[in-house]
Amino acid sequence: MKVVILGNNVAGTFSAQNIRFLNNEVEIEIFTQENYPYYSRVHLPELIPGKIKAGDLIVFDEEWYKNKDLKLYLNKKAVNIDPKNKTILFEKDGEPILYDKLILALGSTPNIPPIKNAREMRDDNKGVFTLRTIDDALKIRDYIEKF
Repeated sequence: MKVVILGNNVAGTFSAQNIRFLNNEVEIEIFTQENYPYYSRVHLPELIPGKIKAGDLIVFDEEWYKNKDLKLYLNKKAVNIDPKNKTILFEKDGEPILYDKLILALGSTPNIPPIKNAREMRDDNKGVFTLRTIDDALKIRDYIEKF
């Protein structure tokens, strides 16, 4: 059996860990849009002034995934899920992947208030930011350092 998990947040990572605890035979693949393995978001604000480094936030490094026989795929954005055929297509990939069971552990999305042009200014890095990921914190730091 093959279990695919979309999302490498706390729900996705610990779902994978618990499935592995219950069954050593199941194939488990985790796909995330993130550039990093599972990390704690609690200290993201400390990354902005450089009190810590991005690597300091990593809770489970790539070796942890290997030891648990979990396949982690970074920088993978799902663009189509076909539940009838049990396939997922990822951006920039030609062939969909198959699954037997699918876990959607997609996490949350930051709320952007209905302020004129706020979303566009955020998307263009023009002084409006959300802080949800390591990359968000690094963008904020880069923006601040320009001044």
